[in-house]
Order: sequence, then C-alpha cells, then structure tokens
Amino acid sequence: MCITEKIEKIQLEMNHYSDKLKHVETQQKKLQKERSMQSKFGHKQKDMSEIDKQLKHILSEKREIIHQKKKFADKLQKLMDKTAKKQTM
Repeated sequence: MCITEKIEKIQLEMNHYSDKLKHVETQQKKLQKERSMQSKFGHKQKDMSEIDKQLKHILSEKREIIHQKKKFADKLQKLMDKTAKKQTM
C-alpha cells in the first residue's frame, strides 16, 4: 500500500473516531441534564446511582476514543513527515 493510501485510511479512521466522540459527548450531556433534573426534583438515590454509572462508563469510553484518535494523529504525522522527506530528496 502506498503512503497516500495509508494517509487516506488514517484520515478516515480519525473521522470515524471524531464522529464517535461527538456521539459520546451528546450522550454525556443528555445524562448530565437528566441527572441534574432528577437531583432538582429529588428523585430516588437508586436512579441517580444508575445515571452515575452510565456517566462513568461514558467518560471511560470518551478517554479511550481520545487516546485512539491521538494514536492515529501520531501515525498520520509520521507518514506526513516521511512524504515530506521523500519530496525533498
């Protein structure tokens, strides 16, 4: 596979992770709003702990997505550096 194909593939992966991150952030905002409403109106502690568990899961998923996105950005940068070196030679 040539370098430009690798670059395109990595950019597609990064776009995929960006979309995934947006989705997770939307879920997080929704749950935070729901938790805020429940605490405001004094709902059961059991419901609140379930929301907290979901938020905790979403935060760990968000960290993983950001880590993967950074990994692909590093790969992309290495490939870009490689192509720049070849062009200067």
